[in-house]
Amino acid sequence: MKYLFILLFIFISSSISYANSNTELTTGIELFHDKKYKEAYKYLQKEAVQNNSDAQYCLGLMYRYGNGVPMNCKKAFKFFYKAAEQNNIYAQIRLGKMYRWGTGVKSDYKKSIYWYFKASEQNNPDAQRVLCSIYYIAKVTFMNNAESLNDIARSAENGNPKAQYKLGLHYYYKSSISEHDKEKAFYWLKKAALEDNAGAQFFLSQMYSYGIGTEENIKESDHWVSKAYHNGCQNDKAFWSKYQP
Repeated sequence: MKYLFILLFIFISSSISYANSNTELTTGIELFHDKKYKEAYKYLQKEAVQNNSDAQYCLGLMYRYGNGVPMNCKKAFKFFYKAAEQNNIYAQIRLGKMYRWGTGVKSDYKKSIYWYFKASEQNNPDAQRVLCSIYYIAKVTFMNNAESLNDIARSAENGNPKAQYKLGLHYYYKSSISEHDKEKAFYWLKKAALEDNAGAQFFLSQMYSYGIGTEENIKESDHWVSKAYHNGCQNDKAFWSKYQP
């Protein structure tokens, strides 16, 4: 939910700045921001017909949550789709979610991935976070490893980033050979992340995002998830090929 409010704030702020040269759009977005949805609808509808992606996105939100209009997820989807086709990053993220959960449209995981990638290409950390979650969690196989915790720890202490990552995961998840220790998980994952281990960078971003083993820090979370996305997730064509439409 916190990311929803952040996205709304960023979108509204950037849209008002952009709309300064367009009086009708400016008025519509300001009314939307003030939660005067019925008044906002009149202005936004005019701009949406003119194919303005910001107006289309706002109308999508109104139909999605029933603000000033009856809730209608199918209509919300249509407005988000029109905006997303014009490269509106917030609409692209919405489509990713709606296809993922079957909201207003038939669930389609491949199309969900497609739209998350479109938003990720514009360096949106929330879209990158979703893709990295799918990618890196699928690659966690350490639970079946026969190495002892002492062997992994010895290698980690000797500066091996892969061992540091593996050790961090053992503490992060709690495995058959390790306890659950958030602080130790954070310590070792950050060590590996600083050595450019992409998996560690993703899990470190999660820890910053939710305040696990450290204080919550969204800026740091966004920084590390972007690193993880570009260092491994983005370019693994073999992994993503199964998700191609």
